[in-house]
Amino acid sequence: MCLLWIGYLLISITNNGDVMNNFYYKECVEFIDTDDVSVTDDIQNKVMDMLVKNSAVGVISGFYDEDYSIYFISWFALANLGYDMDTLKVRCDGKYINLICPSDRNYYRGMKADNAEYRLINSEGEYIWIKDCRVDYITKDGRNAWISSIRVVQNEHNARREFISTISHDIRTPLNVITGMAKLARANISSKDKVLGYIDEIINSSEQFMYQISEVLDMNELSTTVAHLEEKECSLRSVTDRILKDTNDSISLRKQNIIAGYNNITDDKVICDEDNIVKVLESLIYNASEYSAQGSDIHFTISQLDSAGDDSRNDDS
Repeated sequence: MCLLWIGYLLISITNNGDVMNNFYYKECVEFIDTDDVSVTDDIQNKVMDMLVKNSAVGVISGFYDEDYSIYFISWFALANLGYDMDTLKVRCDGKYINLICPSDRNYYRGMKADNAEYRLINSEGEYIWIKDCRVDYITKDGRNAWISSIRVVQNEHNARREFISTISHDIRTPLNVITGMAKLARANISSKDKVLGYIDEIINSSEQFMYQISEVLDMNELSTTVAHLEEKECSLRSVTDRILKDTNDSISLRKQNIIAGYNNITDDKVICDEDNIVKVLESLIYNASEYSAQGSDIHFTISQLDSAGDDSRNDDS
């Protein structure tokens, strides 16, 4: 067995340029062929770049032959899949293509992007989703090779599938209402009062529908980008006023009342991402409205909690 440790120093920098913290990260890689163990500085640099780019633990490298033969694989990559080197060789005979789910192999062979998702078989015989961040390089002896950092994203796929299953039902509900109310409006076109009532229901359901679509778009954005917070000082009361204004039409259509209150607020000014806070709280209000009877009251209260004696928490909640 031939082992090689590859490491780099990762440094976090604050906005004002001060170094917050640093740590040394190491990857230990094992070679499939112990007679071929020449890893140049260039390869090591590519390993470091891939790890940073994919926020991953686990690297694997191979050659562009018919089977994408494995050159080396890191301990972390082995652990992600539940293998050691011996069981990996038994499973795939040193051929990366044998680890890939058969239905994903054509996709992998034609993969052009350096950031893709497909399934690998783990030591339990289960296919799990991984995210692959890959670059190409040429070995010292002129062979075309690839190197990837891999990150298991099975939990993300499970959450996405559950979200889609739930949202598909939530989207159909307002669409059915819109369709039904439109048909009733046509059938009662001569009755102004009835038609106006149907139009109110259509508007209300349209707002619910747009909210659900926004949720889907937000989910897609979160899966493809890095979350970014715009933290700045804002007033809790101004945030509340904004929320009440944004949700008023929808709440009024359901003949509901929203009652806002403040409990023990001694510090009105807080540091937060106002847009995201508003979005979360409006979502809670819309959910409360949807699952509450018409004519009911929705209570919205902001409280400041006393965290005295607990130094690990901030004073404001």
